[in-house]
Amino acid sequence: MTHALLGEHGQDDAAEDLAAWGADDETVKRCQEAHAEVWVLPENWDAATLFSACGTQWRTAGVAGVATGLDYAGVDVVMRRRGFADEVFEQLQAMERTALEYWASRR
Repeated sequence: MTHALLGEHGQDDAAEDLAAWGADDETVKRCQEAHAEVWVLPENWDAATLFSACGTQWRTAGVAGVATGLDYAGVDVVMRRRGFADEVFEQLQAMERTALEYWASRR
């Protein structure tokens, strides 16, 4: 069994979720056109939800605003306020590394 994270409330929400995760305009457009959803395995649900909830916690550098990683103090607030277990943090870091690697490959 899987859970839909992106698009669970409709296509407009999916586009907003993708943009919050840092997807470029082309990716958002392709997903909207394809009516794409992202499916998450149950064991990854908390990490994916936390990653989405931390969309405003990215640190950036330089004039171009290149993401350098998540602000862990802000992540901690999100985790505590939303009741995430400490173990989810390691999964979040894996998602963070993957996102940073992806964005670096697109520059």
